[in-house]
Amino acid sequence: MENNKYIEVEVWSDEEVYHTFTQEELFGPVIATQTKDNDSDTTDSEDIPLADLGRKKKQPVKRKLIQSDSESDHDDSADDENYDPNKDEINSTDSEFNVKKVKTKEKRRVLMNKQRETAWKKKTKKLKIRKKNNKRRISQSVLAKKLRDKIILLQNRRKVASVAVNRAQKISQHNCTIQAMIRKTHTGRLDTLLACNELRRVSINGDGNCFFTSLKTSGKIAESASEIRSNVCDFMTTNADRYISFCTRKDMFSKVEFLNELELLKTRGQWNLDIADIVPLATANFYGSVVRIYSSSISTPVIDIKPEQTTEKVINLAYIAVRGQEHYDAIDIISNDSDAKRDTDPTWEVARESLPSTPNDESCHANMPVETTPHKRASYRSPPKKHSSRKKTRNPEKWKRNVRKLLKSEGKEYVSATGRVVAPKKVHHHSCLKCRFKCSEKFTEEQREDIFQLYYSLGSYERQRQYICDMVQKSATKRKVTGKRSIAQKYFMIHNDRKERVCRNFFMKTLDINRKTIDYTLKKKKHGAFVATDMRGKDPSVNKLDSCTVEIVKKHIESFPKMESHYTRKSSKKQYLAHDLNIKQMWKLYVKDCEKKGITSVKQSMYRKIFCENYNLSFFKPKKDQCSFCTLYDRRKAAGTVNETLQKEYDEHQVQKERAREEKTKDKERAKTDKSVYVATFDLQAVLTTPCSLVSELYYSRKLCCFNLTIYSLGDKQAVCHVWDETQCKRGACEIATCLLKNTLSVCHRSNVNEIIYFSDTCGGQNRNQYVTASLLYTISQVPNLKAISHKFLLSGHSQMECDSVHSTIERAKKVTPVYVPSQWCTLISLARKSQPYVTIPMKYNHVMDFKDFVKKHCTNLKTSVT
Repeated sequence: MENNKYIEVEVWSDEEVYHTFTQEELFGPVIATQTKDNDSDTTDSEDIPLADLGRKKKQPVKRKLIQSDSESDHDDSADDENYDPNKDEINSTDSEFNVKKVKTKEKRRVLMNKQRETAWKKKTKKLKIRKKNNKRRISQSVLAKKLRDKIILLQNRRKVASVAVNRAQKISQHNCTIQAMIRKTHTGRLDTLLACNELRRVSINGDGNCFFTSLKTSGKIAESASEIRSNVCDFMTTNADRYISFCTRKDMFSKVEFLNELELLKTRGQWNLDIADIVPLATANFYGSVVRIYSSSISTPVIDIKPEQTTEKVINLAYIAVRGQEHYDAIDIISNDSDAKRDTDPTWEVARESLPSTPNDESCHANMPVETTPHKRASYRSPPKKHSSRKKTRNPEKWKRNVRKLLKSEGKEYVSATGRVVAPKKVHHHSCLKCRFKCSEKFTEEQREDIFQLYYSLGSYERQRQYICDMVQKSATKRKVTGKRSIAQKYFMIHNDRKERVCRNFFMKTLDINRKTIDYTLKKKKHGAFVATDMRGKDPSVNKLDSCTVEIVKKHIESFPKMESHYTRKSSKKQYLAHDLNIKQMWKLYVKDCEKKGITSVKQSMYRKIFCENYNLSFFKPKKDQCSFCTLYDRRKAAGTVNETLQKEYDEHQVQKERAREEKTKDKERAKTDKSVYVATFDLQAVLTTPCSLVSELYYSRKLCCFNLTIYSLGDKQAVCHVWDETQCKRGACEIATCLLKNTLSVCHRSNVNEIIYFSDTCGGQNRNQYVTASLLYTISQVPNLKAISHKFLLSGHSQMECDSVHSTIERAKKVTPVYVPSQWCTLISLARKSQPYVTIPMKYNHVMDFKDFVKKHCTNLKTSVT
């Protein structure tokens, strides 16, 4: 060591054993002798143990003592004995003592950090244990509260689930209803097409074997349906190379896949396969006959599938082309036997709908069979049925909201409900330079405009959404993702009679629709069809009455007896209620009836609304005293549209009216002065209902109709009333003729009358007919002294006569006198006028003479012209 400049010292420390070295052992006797002379310094240096430097696991500590070159040239022993370090050397950074202090501080700092970290971990562990213990000490109230919250959450989830289930059920029922309506429309169209070709449809069970069963029934094949299926599939397997070219997916079909599809097709119930469309062609070739399919589709009503070899044999099949519910039925030819069995055969279905507009289409005529010609449509159209309501008929087509909805469906400009002007739809320009489908290169602006016009010319919400369903397809993506990204949408547009794929923006810009419209449409798409409906404006009213309450009101209104018109029953079927009734009185009776039954009644306004919207009844006495021609003239005159022709006809009409009245006045004055002339007016009074009283219970009872023919003498002002009820006889021409005969015989026997003149209105069913004329002819033949009988008719609409005053007097009397039986009418009529009471003659069924038989036997030249 004496010749070396460095002295290396290694100190190893373990976890359990520590080695302490003194300065004398480290630095030798030189340092030891120096520290003896200075006790203060030695005590400071000797009291520093190496164990306080910290614990290090198996880390060697190296110290290098560097000696200067000058000291190494002298004698080491002499230098060590004479060396005495000063205070600055000891405190310098190169001093061995200072190095030890720095290392000791650093080791203490590391040790303190480890202790702090250990203490923090212990504290954290204690906190976790404390929290765990606190959780175990939760009170029963907190547990009960949490349990209640959980129960409420589960109940809410159950309610939401039940609402969702009910909504799903309603949607499924609505979809089923729509599918049934679509199927009914297709079935009716198909039956009409078959009926025009003198064919009828025979229903076949839809068990997946309907095509082959229909083939057996229509073609009268002896084999069973299963055998026909097997034979056709074997025939297609033998000629697989030929029929694989007809597949719609021939680019994706290999021969192995084609044969596998045929094996599936052999199984009963398997039909919705890609090769099912080739089966009719294979069937035609196998049996060597033409397969003619009558379809419910509008575009292709008749399809002829001809075999390779020409033949005259034809097998007819009926095809219901409802997407997702395709079905085949057999067809039978209508013959005399089938016509006789039409009512008993359950498979016979009569087409009630009109023939679709396809016979006017040239393409449809090209597909129609040559030997069958559709029946011509009738040129006559029945007049629209009148709405039986007191209120005017509503016209929903002119409602503002419906006009606004129609304009929106057609893509035109319209004003919204808030008054905002909405711009019309148009084709927006879109450049597809970066599009991989090159949409702009495939479609020109003219073609896009045609597609735009086609879409908005549909004019229907459902048809436009169905167009979107046909042009947008959904498919699974190749990427393994979840959610909306797992489904891709493919957009197509028609180009040269085939679909070309385009990008989404190009599709939306062409039709001027947004993404929301497409997403909602595809959401409501099922089996390739749009199953939703336009629900705008179809929300039920909040204040709408339930159907049971409305039915109770209707039954009460219908409980009142009704009668037909007296004057206009030939040209009108309008019915009338009692003249002493009105809506307010009917509502009061309804309220009393509800109180007896213990049910809630509706307000008078609602009762009036139901009465006016559902019934066309009147309360006043039916009269026809106004002239229709005069009313027309007054209406034209008020509007300022009277022309010369109308004015001339009106003047002639007024002249005839005055002539008729002057004739009656002249005969009236003659009857007053000449006793041998009898002038009278006669008319049938309006129906007298029995019983007739103001008792409320009698309003609901069925009434008996009684009739009164009044003959009023203009000379002596005497009135004779012939009274009978509907159980005895009617009110036709024979009854009127019999009454005139009785009155004429009575007048001739009472006085020396040789001329009789009657005035009446022009009612053809009662007065102006050949039977009344025959009765007058019979009367003049029976009375010798009677020279002439004249029957004069007043102008229609101006037939006011004196006998009408008798009727008004009777009407006033019956308001204060109740009548319960028909015989009481005679008493009431006779007492209606105090001075010169009316004479009443009750009529029986055996009093009426049959003048119709008399006319057939004695009047043979009634059709001879006047000239």
